[in-house]
Amino acid sequence: MVRKRGVRPKRGDYSKKLEKKRLKGFFRALKWLFLLLDRVWGAVASYKTIITAFLFLVLIVGGFYVITSQFPKKQLQVVLEDKDIIKKVGAHVELPKGYPLKVVRVEDETMLRTQNIFYQDVKRGDYIIAYQEMVIIYRLLEDRIIAVKKQ
Repeated sequence: MVRKRGVRPKRGDYSKKLEKKRLKGFFRALKWLFLLLDRVWGAVASYKTIITAFLFLVLIVGGFYVITSQFPKKQLQVVLEDKDIIKKVGAHVELPKGYPLKVVRVEDETMLRTQNIFYQDVKRGDYIIAYQEMVIIYRLLEDRIIAVKKQ
């Protein structure tokens, strides 16, 4: 291929020789970089040592990423006394007078969901406060009332 002066060849028009020269230049620069590193670090930094250290670093970072993405953070498990729960719920809803019949912390939400549609939004760690006239589902971690059912 004959080139005219002042005309740049298109990207795909480079000959194989020119591509080989470019690759040789790249590898020559890489070789100089490793020689420089060898002079700085001494005999410790060989090609195999650098590549092994890099691969080891990639494995550690990749393993940490996989572990943190596969295992979600555990929810904070907070257990309070009944009177504290009632006080928190009383800030959101007007409660009947007297002490509730039951204050229960949910451990198995799937069983509750099958029993009654009222428990559809319940999650593990929620509290169910049962009075004679009403039942309240309270989520402590979000400090909000999930559902209220008046009988």
